[in-house]
Amino acid sequence: DGESLRWRATPGGGLDIALGGSALRFGGPGHHGEHLGNATTEEDSLDEDPSFAVLPPGGQPRYAACGYGWHGLNLKDFAMISLAAYHTPTSANDLEGLLGELLPGRRVSISRAVVGSRKWLDLDIETCPPSSPSPPSACRTVTVVAVSGTDTSRVQDILENIRMWTEPVMFEIFSVVFPVVRAWPRETTAMLISGVHRIIRWLDLQDDRWHYQEILDHVRNLPADREVALTGHSLGGGIALVVGALSGRQAVAIQPPGLNHALAKHQEQNDAFGLGRGLHQSSVSLVVEHDPIS
Repeated sequence: DGESLRWRATPGGGLDIALGGSALRFGGPGHHGEHLGNATTEEDSLDEDPSFAVLPPGGQPRYAACGYGWHGLNLKDFAMISLAAYHTPTSANDLEGLLGELLPGRRVSISRAVVGSRKWLDLDIETCPPSSPSPPSACRTVTVVAVSGTDTSRVQDILENIRMWTEPVMFEIFSVVFPVVRAWPRETTAMLISGVHRIIRWLDLQDDRWHYQEILDHVRNLPADREVALTGHSLGGGIALVVGALSGRQAVAIQPPGLNHALAKHQEQNDAFGLGRGLHQSSVSLVVEHDPIS
């Protein structure tokens, strides 16, 4: 809900964010780093003492993945963008300004905000060299499509989760009775799943009205030479992976459900089998510790 989001910058480079009954404070005196959005550079990772694995009292954990980057953005940037997709931009919450604070050194503009069966944002993020002023040719612009995740207050979201991940759950149950199923290569399960959905389509019983269809059409219509990435959290991360695989674009998903088996039916329904390998070759999934869904 965009109306429940409030934020303000504080002296010393900090940031206070209020969302409903919760409040967060980032940066400022006594906090690690000047801004939440500061990238962990490769040099930081290489120079860090290996003893960081054992945290001192009050220490903050550091993970190697935080130093990786795609399209000029790092993993923390994509995480912040994926959370922004849950909110509708309004003059009151100034979501564009908040993203500018969370992604320091970059210019963020929201070119499209959709509130339909699925909330999603289309953002243009420009990164320029630190030299000032930078010629336009030296700046790098990437279009990021951010997809919202599950809203537990919406029955449609619960049903969409069930529909999208029916096959992985069924295979998990099936493997309890027949453990050999776990040894099947992905190509075998994909062939089986696509065959079932092909028969369903022949019988004219196919249900292929997915929440991601509008997003997929939008991404496919973007110019081929434009730098594009998709991101999302939870269900939104799974949708980002599906759309990325079907459109040939890279996705950076935050805590998405597993998609190894579920992708086959989306390929079958969208006649996009040639693009499936992109899911493993170019897309990235962040799975946090102790997350049973991912």
